[in-house]
Amino acid sequence: MKRYGNSILISVLLPLFLACSTTLPDSLENQPSVTAILHDEISISTPSLHPTSTPSPTSTRQLPDVQVLPVPRKEKVEIVRLYLEEDSDCQLPCWWGITPGVTTLNEAVEILSRPATLMEIHRINSMDILFVQVPMPEKYYPQDIYHTYFFDNNLTHSIEINPGYNSKYQISNILNLYGSPSEVWVTTFNQEKMGYTLFSVIIFYPELGILVDHEFKEAYIHGDTIFGCPGEDTSPDLFLFRPGYFNELEEVLSLISPEAYVWLPFQRVDDVSDLTIDKFYSLFNEYGKEDCITTKTDLWPEPN
Repeated sequence: MKRYGNSILISVLLPLFLACSTTLPDSLENQPSVTAILHDEISISTPSLHPTSTPSPTSTRQLPDVQVLPVPRKEKVEIVRLYLEEDSDCQLPCWWGITPGVTTLNEAVEILSRPATLMEIHRINSMDILFVQVPMPEKYYPQDIYHTYFFDNNLTHSIEINPGYNSKYQISNILNLYGSPSEVWVTTFNQEKMGYTLFSVIIFYPELGILVDHEFKEAYIHGDTIFGCPGEDTSPDLFLFRPGYFNELEEVLSLISPEAYVWLPFQRVDDVSDLTIDKFYSLFNEYGKEDCITTKTDLWPEPN
């Protein structure tokens, strides 16, 4: 999560990641169809939805050699755009053809090698973690974005990504597409810090393998009330996993941000506001920047 993401992992591994470099050749010509760009040219077999076998973990298992394909940057941006806008067959928790519990590490590396500008893989305990940098179309985000892919026993375990300012992942579209969530969590503080009011809303679908974290950027405090307002656009973080694998928010945070649960206050929306989950769904399934969650300051700690 961008505000409290894998800071421990990133602080150790990101300098290594950024030290990588890639030389790109001249532009490729005569590009094929969208389907060919996204799938055919990657030349991987389509994984079965019901794998017949699961690789056994071994201490001597080698990490794959991860190399980005020598595709000019402007073509990588176009591939990312196509994934974001036209890859309709891949619904969450699938991301760009990579599905938790289905896609193997080698298959994911092959898929990501074309849009990525940098890739780096590390093994931490029994988990293989693939860091990927992708260039974004400017209308979605003004700079490159980092994705993190977790692999366990050679299969995709979970995915943490930020899709930029993409309307597909705005709060109303998420609610309309996936329905009323199982849980809605809020994190905030009782006062501003450095002129900013943190207000984040986590929409959790454990049975679908989806967690969406929206920062409500127009939050403010008036008197003894905190107003959590999303504003016109949000740039959410998505955490995707095999449906049913995680049942508690704390389980997710223990993987992607073990320190977050310690210093950030997380409370259920129905415990700190007058919104039930059903009321939350009714309020936000039609996106309106004037819609806000209200909660009292005495329910929240001071910022660290």
